[in-house]
Amino acid sequence: MNLELHDAQLVSAVLAGDRSAYDVLRRRYKNLVYGVALSLIEGFDDAESAAQESFVQAYLTLDRLENPDRFGAWVNGICCNISRM
Repeated sequence: MNLELHDAQLVSAVLAGDRSAYDVLRRRYKNLVYGVALSLIEGFDDAESAAQESFVQAYLTLDRLENPDRFGAWVNGICCNISRM
């Protein structure tokens, strides 16, 4: 999978069945999402779990993403919601 593709292109590929495209998105945003979780949750392990759950939820609801170019902001929002639970 081409790492230089834009988020919208990767989202389209995932929705077409290309799981490797989601791995690119996950790797692209994992540090950012983990940082958000860590800022809201005490403990590295709990923050890691929240970040992982954020990517699972994003994957399961990817077809609801209205603006695929904003995947990073969207998954961060999901992480904020999960981290505040």
